[in-house]
Amino acid sequence: MRVVRGLAIAIGLLTVLGEAGRWANADAPWFPKAVDDVVAGLLLALAGWRAGAARLSAAWALFGGIMLTTLVINADALLNDPAKPRVEIYVSALSVLVLIAAWGSWRASRSA
Repeated sequence: MRVVRGLAIAIGLLTVLGEAGRWANADAPWFPKAVDDVVAGLLLALAGWRAGAARLSAAWALFGGIMLTTLVINADALLNDPAKPRVEIYVSALSVLVLIAAWGSWRASRSA
């Protein structure tokens, strides 16, 4: 359970910091595009730090759902919009995050 909690804190905080860094110098407003990732990352980090097993499992599931949605959007761009920069990196990273989130939710639910 320590690994699941540690990963939740690390991935949650890295998600928040990554979104903040990604949108810090962007011309477009960040709020509508990054708020779901930021909220999911914050909830995941908080659940890893303080919540019980059931809430940690739910936080992992929420995070996985947000990452899966973002993966589908980027996979569509990979197939249909070859001009989008770095889309292969996004698809790869998001695939790994979805798998980690599924494992984290499963592992936390087994401890509940």
